[in-house]
Amino acid sequence: MTSRQLITLFPLLLLATFSGWLAYKNSQAIVQNQNAAQNPDSFTKNVAAMRMNVDSGTPQDELFAPNMVHYPAGDTTNVTTPHIVIFNADGTNNEPWHIYSLKGQAQNGTTIVQLWDHVRLHQAAGPNNSEMTITTSALTVYPKDQYATTQQPVQLVQPGGVANSVGLRADLKTGDIQLFSQARGHYQQAPAATQ
Repeated sequence: MTSRQLITLFPLLLLATFSGWLAYKNSQAIVQNQNAAQNPDSFTKNVAAMRMNVDSGTPQDELFAPNMVHYPAGDTTNVTTPHIVIFNADGTNNEPWHIYSLKGQAQNGTTIVQLWDHVRLHQAAGPNNSEMTITTSALTVYPKDQYATTQQPVQLVQPGGVANSVGLRADLKTGDIQLFSQARGHYQQAPAATQ
């Protein structure tokens, strides 16, 4: 190889080496950013948080949990044994809904809350509603819109009756429950009061 060819080849080798180094550094930065997004950025213990209704200034919903871990990827938060309270927003004086599960995950802040493992919704009897308990294995709750839905088997229990279904949509504002498929119910009339 002549010195002239060597002088021409040296800058090309230097440029190729520098390009390879830049590509390596860029890929390392991408991997570090991905790892950072998948690692938690905060955790909270013994959570008791209430969100207020902007229009009326009344409580909208409440969350209680012993542990919460937030991940920047997807703005998700994993929650252990969450207890969510959805307050009535339409002024019908219905009692609030209490929603429990063993595990949960809030997505996009608290826009969507996925609950699973022994999910239970309960509404105590009030002036405009009877007591109701719903159990299922998984549930998606939309706290702001105040409704919940599942495609899993559910059991709905009210005084005097039990209904089973596969899938449900519950309007937590009005108490309207829509059973999706294979709905079966058993109703037993309460005994008449004796005088």
